[in-house]
Amino acid sequence: MYRLSTAARSHGAGPLRCAAYAAQAWLSGSALYLLASLLAGRRPSAQPSPESPRSPEPPPQGARVAVLVPAHNEEACISAAVAGLTAQDHPPHLLDVIVIADNCSDQTAPLAAAAGAAVWERDAGDAPGKGQALAWALDRLWQELPQTDAVVIVDADCAASPNLCSTIAAEIRGGADAVQVPYEVSNPSESPTAALRAAGFALKHVIRARGRARLGLSCNLFGTGMGFSAALLRRVPWPQSVTEDTELFVRLTRAGYRVAYAEGAGVTSRMPASADEAAEQQLRWESGNAQLARRELPGLLWQTLRTGDVQCPGAAAELALPSQSLMAAGGLALLAGGLVARDRRLATGAAATIAAQGSYVLGGLAIAGGTGLVLDALVHVPAFAAGRLHVLGRVASGRGAQTWVRTARREETRGYAAR
Repeated sequence: MYRLSTAARSHGAGPLRCAAYAAQAWLSGSALYLLASLLAGRRPSAQPSPESPRSPEPPPQGARVAVLVPAHNEEACISAAVAGLTAQDHPPHLLDVIVIADNCSDQTAPLAAAAGAAVWERDAGDAPGKGQALAWALDRLWQELPQTDAVVIVDADCAASPNLCSTIAAEIRGGADAVQVPYEVSNPSESPTAALRAAGFALKHVIRARGRARLGLSCNLFGTGMGFSAALLRRVPWPQSVTEDTELFVRLTRAGYRVAYAEGAGVTSRMPASADEAAEQQLRWESGNAQLARRELPGLLWQTLRTGDVQCPGAAAELALPSQSLMAAGGLALLAGGLVARDRRLATGAAATIAAQGSYVLGGLAIAGGTGLVLDALVHVPAFAAGRLHVLGRVASGRGAQTWVRTARREETRGYAAR
């Protein structure tokens, strides 16, 4: 901060120049964080996840796993989702697949039952939402299936790998409190928008998650393909917000728990194919993340100073991280401003930030094997980025999404799975 203010004063800084230097410091720090995660995550880890210092007693060898599938009008995809979960390689007598048919007005419930799931119907039109549905189901789970050792959450539009439940159960038996597996896009070739979203998922859900694990940091929670020990969920209340997964990640971090990253399994999901569909979905995500960052960042930073826990600044870095679109636009704007104002320090810093971001994106995608489709979609990046910036502008002006809203899809509407 001293260097920042000194540099600003040396150039006769007014409020605008000070703001530019502050923005440059934010973007530079974000770029360094991304590069560190790229370098750490450049190769898959063959090491087991380290045990959390707050782990409860591991469940017995035959862990009983309950899979919760929150579903709101998901008749188009629920049968396939349940079929993949009931066919897991985990022992069938130790596996309970439960579909939460939340405020459904279609055939989700009967189709899920016909596919082999237990169906818990929730009728609460005054309190809709994925977080509310999961909190309700967990309360019921402890009453009806108290012998449950681990809980797995899978969205209704996701395809789970056959070893999802056994992989999560093994991690929890090894001492992990919470587990996240990679979450990737199943339809990257459908459109340039889907290809770009697949690239973003590969960077965040594979490269950055792997890098954080290698650096000893807790993995983010992605909303699906995540598992928890029953003992942990009995102690930590489930959030009921638009971004309940990220909020839970912050709660766990502040409570001293670590989320392990397990690359041996995974889930995939279809993403919106059109720019309009993607913008609607992104508005919900960005609105919820902005609200959460404003609320939680001060507490994370204070806890860092008070305890020295490295997990808190690790979580704060994720909350404060701007989107790739905002980073690119901000870097270009600062570079242009530095050149116009003949501020060599600002222009050099912005150029370095742009180069670092480019290295992260291109290097990460090369490692993840996703360059082919992204190169095909590069011509659409300006329009995609403009749409993202429009979404961020709505969030910044207070016109973001306040609650969950259905995302309209080309072939069919989807419910909580789209969040």
